[in-house]
Amino acid sequence: MSCYLIPIGGTGVRVMKALVNLCMTGCFAGTQFKVMCIDSDDVNGDIKELETLIRNYKNVPSDMFPELKLVKIEGEERCIWSPLSGDKKKDKRSAMKDMIAESQMSKEAKKVLQYLYTKPEREKILEGGFYGHTSIGSYFMAQEVVKDGKYTDVWHDFFDGIKTDDKIFIIGSIFGGTGASGVPTIARLIKD
Repeated sequence: MSCYLIPIGGTGVRVMKALVNLCMTGCFAGTQFKVMCIDSDDVNGDIKELETLIRNYKNVPSDMFPELKLVKIEGEERCIWSPLSGDKKKDKRSAMKDMIAESQMSKEAKKVLQYLYTKPEREKILEGGFYGHTSIGSYFMAQEVVKDGKYTDVWHDFFDGIKTDDKIFIIGSIFGGTGASGVPTIARLIKD
């Protein structure tokens, strides 16, 4: 059996660190974990600690430890995927309005955008995350997981080979920004 783990945001990453430590004690022997952490702040300290922990874990050859497989992003095994990194044109140091090209929208589309998002939300720089703005995070999650009714390449590769008895675990807090926007959005997209 394989377990697909999707830790989202800071809480998800901290839970994933604890899970890797449990794996090192011999828990979950015989299980294969496929992991894709989601965080828009993909350079924070917790992510770096998790990447180091997983790298060290993978360097210890042992059949008694469960296998940890990471997601492949642009041909490289990575621990983290950011919903802001899907489109090469996005600069995470930009505001939401620039990432979605508000200036190029029709008048009607701008009115809808202005109705859904306040001016401070549209002008918020998203480099360090969604800062409790779940509606912004949900927008980017939905845009970068599924396009035209199909998983994007990263998500297709992540779920490649999934079987009916495999388990999917989505881990995150519903009280923050990335977790609160990602947990329900990712769950709905997977279910659909």
